[in-house]
Amino acid sequence: MRSMYVSDVGDGLCMAIDTFFGKTIQIDCGSKQGSEVALRGLMNLYNRFYNPDVFMLFHFHKDHYNGLMFASSKSSFSYTWGIKEVYYPKIPNFPKKDKFMTCLFTMNLRLFGNETGIMEYDFLKAISRINRGRPFKYKPFSKGDVINIDETSFEVLWPPMEIDGKETKAEGM
Repeated sequence: MRSMYVSDVGDGLCMAIDTFFGKTIQIDCGSKQGSEVALRGLMNLYNRFYNPDVFMLFHFHKDHYNGLMFASSKSSFSYTWGIKEVYYPKIPNFPKKDKFMTCLFTMNLRLFGNETGIMEYDFLKAISRINRGRPFKYKPFSKGDVINIDETSFEVLWPPMEIDGKETKAEGM
């Protein structure tokens, strides 16, 4: 890592890492203070790094993605991203399928899925709109995966690949 910049978005995250090899990694783009605050944070990153090559979403909470959704829905958003790689958390497997459906419907109502109700699809469509249709690779990640960017490896610690019912309930959703 050559440098890192974290925009002040209040409660949330909007961060970029500039690598030694010339890539910029955008990590999240959201704020509990609202989409416009997150978008201002994103604009601060543009002024510093210009254009992310990689976008990583840590988890599907509004304070981590609402600026991205806001930017992708605004026709006045004049920047065109050239994102080449996208990483986001994979929805875990639920061995007890009846509990899975209850959890899934609850998560979709509380989290992402603003357009279709399918979190991953809506997220990738937002990236596509901001990328102005340019193709990009994407990969969901789970605990144990390793993401390699510019000869640097990142080990994924969350989310688990499977929810077996022994985990404690999710707080703050």
